[in-house]
Amino acid sequence: MRETAVEGGTAIFDTLERWREKGTESYAAAMELLDAGFRKAGTVTKMVLDDGNWRQENYPVYAPYMFAAINSQSLTDTALDRSFQIEMVRKNTRTKVLPYDDRCEATCALIRERLYLAALTHAARIADVYESEDLLREVDALGLNDRAADIWRPLIAIAAALGDRP
Repeated sequence: MRETAVEGGTAIFDTLERWREKGTESYAAAMELLDAGFRKAGTVTKMVLDDGNWRQENYPVYAPYMFAAINSQSLTDTALDRSFQIEMVRKNTRTKVLPYDDRCEATCALIRERLYLAALTHAARIADVYESEDLLREVDALGLNDRAADIWRPLIAIAAALGDRP
């Protein structure tokens, strides 16, 4: 949470089932983060020890989140409604793949750098499209429920901003 507040970027959480196994407090914290991070001005309030005294501090946590779980029931219904679910299939043990190594990292780094540059180059245009009434009408015309519209709107804004249309 603090890292997301300071550095931004996509927060990636693996093996969500373990959060639930750790106890209700850990799992509740994960769901609170996901719920608050879904909203543009989302914040999470935490108690922080400051010179021997406890005080509340708000952390901005609006960001893309990725949760990996073996069982989709590891997420709450609300979180599932606010998610793009990608079902993974375990590969056959006889299927051989190249290991993740420096070559793969170099390829991924190049893609990351290009995406980062594109985001910086077009950020103002994307923000303008995202806030536009035209985009709201376009998303509304799709007939999506509120949560689906909320998760599709940023992607449609990016496509519109980078596409050939006004």
